[in-house]
Amino acid sequence: MNLPFYSPSAILRAANTEHTERAPSRGPFGRPREKDLRAVVNAILYIASTGCQWRQLSKDFPPYSIVQGYFYGWSRDGRFTSINYICW
Repeated sequence: MNLPFYSPSAILRAANTEHTERAPSRGPFGRPREKDLRAVVNAILYIASTGCQWRQLSKDFPPYSIVQGYFYGWSRDGRFTSINYICW
């Protein structure tokens, strides 16, 4: 089975496109985002490619609890399914 290869930059573009389309506009209240979403997506791709555990995430990425929270939220939200649909 010959599966197409998508570079990490293509996946990030799809993720950013999906995020900007589905992200609600920020209201007048709430804290500004402290972590870069690109770093979070890079950390998720790192975990998927290396198979490491959450707590063994490299210090070059945001804390594992933040990455894990985004991952579980996006999984429940259906964001990864829509990104896979865009890439395929």
